[in-house]
Order: sequence, then structure tokens, then C-alpha cells
Amino acid sequence: PLIGDIRGAGLMIGLELPAAAKARFFMEECLRNGVVVIPSGPNHNTISITPPFVISEKEILFCVKLFDKILQKLV
Repeated sequence: PLIGDIRGAGLMIGLELPAAAKARFFMEECLRNGVVVIPSGPNHNTISITPPFVISEKEILFCVKLFDKILQKLV
């Protein structure tokens, strides 16, 4: 229920959250854990996830677990 929309292609994903403050919190938590994501969209409430082309499966799993942990904090 926290995610308004998910859009993108492949691993390039836009994750829309209900408010810019939640997107900012998500971004700051990612940065604290060494993952760079960018808030975007006209309301700055969409997280732009754009991993490098050479990302490993281990790194993807780390990010998925981290994103889940952060989203749980936002609920």
C-alpha cells in the first residue's frame, strides 16, 4: 500500500512513494548503506533506481533486502 506505482524497464525502475518526505527518507537510508538512488518526478516522490550494467546478483539481492527493510520503516 505504500508504493503508488512501479515503472521502468529491466533494472531501471521508478518507485513512486506517496510523498516527497518518504522518498527523501528512502534515499537517505540507501545512502547510509552505500546505495545511491535519486528522487525524481515532478513531486520528487519517485525513487529512480538505476544500477550499473555490471551489477552482480549478490549486489542486487543486497539492494532488494535493503529496500524491503527501508519500506518496512515507512509503513
